[in-house]
Amino acid sequence: MMIDATTRSDPISNAADDRRRAALANPARVYDRPTDVLDDPALDDRTRRRILRGWALDERRLMVSTEENMAGGRANRLADVVAALRTLESEEPAPDDAS
Repeated sequence: MMIDATTRSDPISNAADDRRRAALANPARVYDRPTDVLDDPALDDRTRRRILRGWALDERRLMVSTEENMAGGRANRLADVVAALRTLESEEPAPDDAS
């Protein structure tokens, strides 16, 4: 029986996909710092942006919980996440001039 290349399982790709999915679901569980998202060579910029935006939302929710005396037990990293997002945005190539 011949195995088609599309049906073969690549353990390295699967591990990277699992890590990406986990980071999208809970970035703070996968990465120690928001800048680690920027430094991950397995991610493209679109995925980095999605992870960081999700992390920012998580941090905003943590702020609200803290304000309502339901602290999450860890320091808020919203400023670090926003800084990482800004770094990512500043690294994007400028659109071509249409003139």
